[in-house]
Parts: sequence; structure tokens; C-alpha cells
Amino acid sequence: MQAGRGTTLYMPKGHFHTFKNISKQTGVQLMFVYPAGIEQFFWEIHAQNLQVPQDFPTLNELANTKYGINLVPDHNFHAGACKIVNTIK
Repeated sequence: MQAGRGTTLYMPKGHFHTFKNISKQTGVQLMFVYPAGIEQFFWEIHAQNLQVPQDFPTLNELANTKYGINLVPDHNFHAGACKIVNTIK
């Protein structure tokens, strides 16, 4: 599915889902996750400076053992660095 500017998508737990910006313009994404908790996974990735593909085994182990997430090997998770614009803790 290609989603344009302003599109809202629902990605249910337990189903494969991913996202990728295929445009040449920088994208902005706002995520709401319910129930809360998965944001800790992203904080840990950031804190450990894990990179795909070179750190995939470590990233997948963290995802599996602590968060119940199964990552897909050889999937291009994203092409660039993430920038944290604003967070609420």
C-alpha cells in the first residue's frame, strides 16, 4: 500500500508491518502505539547505536527476548538515520 501525505494507517499487533519512505523528500511520521511500551525498544536501539544490517543479530535478539517482536532478515528497515524531534516521557 502506498500512503500519501496525511494518510492514517492501522497496523494491528501480530501482523507483519513495515514502512519505508520511497520519495526523494524527507518524511515525517507520527506514531501512536497502544498499549504503550514498544517505545522502549526504539530507545534501546538508539542508546546502543544498533545499525542494520551489520547489527541485525543483536537487534533481533533484543526484539525477540524482550519485546516479542520477530524481525525479518535481509529486510531494508530504513535507509537513513532517525532524528528524534520531540518526545514525551
